[in-house]
Amino acid sequence: MKKRMQNRRLNLKPLLFAGCLTLFFANTVQSAPKVQLLPEEEANIRVWEKAHKAVVNLSIYTPNAINMYEDPGIGSGCVISKDGYVVTCDHVVAQAAKIRATLYDGTAFEAEIIGRDPASDLAVLKLMAPKGRLFDFIELKDKSSEIQVGRRVLAIGSPYGIDQTLTQGIVSSTSRTIRTAANRLVKGVIQTDAAINRGNSGGPLLDTLGNLIGINDSIVSATQGSSGIGLAIPSAVASRVVPELIEFHVVKRPELGITAKPDRGGLRVVQIDPNGPSHEAGLQGPKIVNYQDGAMVYRILDASLADLITHIDDVKVQTEDDLYSYIEKKQPNQVVKLTVVRGGKVLTIPVKLVVTKTS
Repeated sequence: MKKRMQNRRLNLKPLLFAGCLTLFFANTVQSAPKVQLLPEEEANIRVWEKAHKAVVNLSIYTPNAINMYEDPGIGSGCVISKDGYVVTCDHVVAQAAKIRATLYDGTAFEAEIIGRDPASDLAVLKLMAPKGRLFDFIELKDKSSEIQVGRRVLAIGSPYGIDQTLTQGIVSSTSRTIRTAANRLVKGVIQTDAAINRGNSGGPLLDTLGNLIGINDSIVSATQGSSGIGLAIPSAVASRVVPELIEFHVVKRPELGITAKPDRGGLRVVQIDPNGPSHEAGLQGPKIVNYQDGAMVYRILDASLADLITHIDDVKVQTEDDLYSYIEKKQPNQVVKLTVVRGGKVLTIPVKLVVTKTS
């Protein structure tokens, strides 16, 4: 009997030893110190978790001379609604015949261009997903008006096609101006030293709360790579343009219906839309005149005979940008007063602005 009890005690030893080891390692794991993140790191992670699922990698296909698709161009986009509307840069999709958008998890959808606005270099796409499919998105509001120089910002996009890339920097300026392919100026552009490269265009620029403050647009660089000068279209502009592109597919802007060029301290009218408001108001452009040289008679378009605009509503204008910037603050059907010089006389001509759909 004693021998049997002794065997039982001996058989318990391995079990007791294994239990002690388990307890030892369990205590070791539990007592391991947690990684202490810096506040900046915690903020970066929060922004990434909030925003990265709403950033898409765009593959842009354009046909070549034999109607075959060339190697795709690259860009980024930001989903701004749960039903799959995407904002990007117009120059990214301007030549696109086919667009493919890839989500963070590798799922890809074809994307349709809903509207383009070359004047602001913005465009809206729609992901062609099955009915009922919902997407993660970043809300588009005017958050750029709240941003200050020195604040930290983060960019997410696909530099060189490497998707889901996060970079960080600061706001270097909030008052840059860029000229778009439509020869229009965008003011209040955000400058940042966050790394932005080819392929980042169209992706979001975010503050440390994850708010969308800009759409990454371009860089200033002698090497075509990041040089610490990145530029983003402010959300103040995007929040005005994008709803119109979604609703009307174009942006409706008040226009005079003229083309003018700087000349002698004002703007010389070089072209007038025959169906535009300036023509109806009596503004005059270049005139065809006859010049005789001996037996030869020449018909010449003389631009010097066109009206010279010096002021609009008593505001002096010397460049096209002066004129466009003033007009874009107005509403369609408002009347502006143009002060013009014609044949040595100063005239005041009222013009009623009309809506021109730019696309």
